Amino acid sequence: MYHDYPQIFRKKTDINARSTVVIRCILSMTSQCLQLKELNPRLTFNYDASAHDMYYMNYADDFFSEERIKNDKATKELQRELVHPERLMETIFKDIN
Repeated sequence: MYHDYPQIFRKKTDINARSTVVIRCILSMTSQCLQLKELNPRLTFNYDASAHDMYYMNYADDFFSEERIKNDKATKELQRELVHPERLMETIFKDIN
């Protein structure tokens, strides 16, 4: 990523690093950030591995199901409001059946 997107990491940059609360994930996040820091010592990091982000980072974890259910409901409402594939389908298919 550092070599593919040098314009992001070239200068002094603040990076927000997020991880699930799983220890191996926290260690991976930290390791990757340390490698970036070696490539550019001017980078600064804000680490976070908290339950707050688990609903989207570990979607299948039942421990956070209440937050996921609330999010699913909001997502479905937005989809009903914004996603209307009928026009596209009518353009692609002449016979609906």
